[in-house]
Amino acid sequence: MKILRIYNRPIYLLIGIFSFLTFLSSNHIIIIEKEICRKKFIIPKIEFTDSVEGMTIVYDQLKIKDKQALIIKIFQRDVFEKESRDCFLVFQNNGKVKLIESKFSLSLKNQVFKVNLVRRKDRILYWNTLDSLVANDLIYLNQNELADHDSIPTLQKPSNTQHRFETKRACVIFIQGNKILSQCLEGLSAYPNTSRKEKEIFQFTNLYSIFENLFEQDL
Repeated sequence: MKILRIYNRPIYLLIGIFSFLTFLSSNHIIIIEKEICRKKFIIPKIEFTDSVEGMTIVYDQLKIKDKQALIIKIFQRDVFEKESRDCFLVFQNNGKVKLIESKFSLSLKNQVFKVNLVRRKDRILYWNTLDSLVANDLIYLNQNELADHDSIPTLQKPSNTQHRFETKRACVIFIQGNKILSQCLEGLSAYPNTSRKEKEIFQFTNLYSIFENLFEQDL
């Protein structure tokens, strides 16, 4: 037994040293990962078109403490709808991403909010998507083309094989502090044969779909 104890002691010592080094290295890796995440999760610079005083009321309504967080609001409106639904993607300066769904109808006394915090491991998808869209200028659309009212088609049921809006108005709105960039498509129903440029319509439809899919993924 004494011989076994003598030979086992170095083994225990080696195991202890190895465990301690593993602990230090794992913590060091975690710290490095945190630093990398902080550097990656930075709100990209957006060229806003307008500045509106009192816009920060949106932050109060959504209970967002970070007044410089980037809020992306997407919604569709139909003149006949009895209930409205707004979707908010909130990119905060601490790297966190919130998804907030707002519903309002005549039957509801108050506006109802549903909040979901995106899991840490999934945040990078949201940030990478936002960075890519801004870096490639895909959020900047020709609003004059989108707001063309020369020919507004009647509402029709869209094809099942194509992504179409059946609405009178659809918007993607970027808000940061008092600054705002609003991209709205007026009078779109199915795929209209109007004088609008198809490129602008496609870009808007794609932009809306990207944020809509991100929102639906984790809510």
